[in-house]
Amino acid sequence: MQSTAAGTAVILDRSTLVRHGVATLAREIGLTPRVLTGSTSDALGGLRPGELLIVGACPDAEPHSVVRRAKGSGEPARAVIVLADELDRASVLKVCTAGADAVLDRAAREVDLADAMSSIAAGHRHLGPTVLDVLMPPRSAGATTARDRPSDHLDVVLARSVRLSGRERAVLELLATGRSNREIAGALHIGVETVKTHLSNVYVKLGVRRRDQAIAAALRSGLL
Repeated sequence: MQSTAAGTAVILDRSTLVRHGVATLAREIGLTPRVLTGSTSDALGGLRPGELLIVGACPDAEPHSVVRRAKGSGEPARAVIVLADELDRASVLKVCTAGADAVLDRAAREVDLADAMSSIAAGHRHLGPTVLDVLMPPRSAGATTARDRPSDHLDVVLARSVRLSGRERAVLELLATGRSNREIAGALHIGVETVKTHLSNVYVKLGVRRRDQAIAAALRSGLL
């Protein structure tokens, strides 16, 4: 990837250690890291059009406010990744509705952040695995686990943050017609294992575990 504005990862976080770690990871996957320092207003003033902004813990602004300013300015960021310091449902939904392209736990593994960067580079949005756990409904006495609950409990804001690839959408649409994996494979001229891979990606993005949950979530969010 060329070192242009579109290939630049701009990092905003109060911790020198976090900034260094994210910069190192960005460099490893082919992006040019650039660290923003000073106040949040000063930092955002140095943001260039088309850059990828990675927002961690800011000393003088809430993450959803930073996202909104970065995406809504006259020279907006191409995409914004939020590393959530306080991983609670309300905070995550705030940054999602503000326009964040990816949300992860600030303590996320390197591989999770790399996956988020790669997803954004491919034109998709991304939610980290721990973020999905936060957004799913909490357990209650005598109830099934959040992962096994029907997807009509899935928050619509979460579902609408999902972006599927063209092939994932095609597989989901055929799934909604009641076709088996083998029938989907035949219709798309791909292997059954490839169908399973696409379905697995769809399940992860929607935060579900079953075919019926994926269809229900897709219908609720307008993906189908």
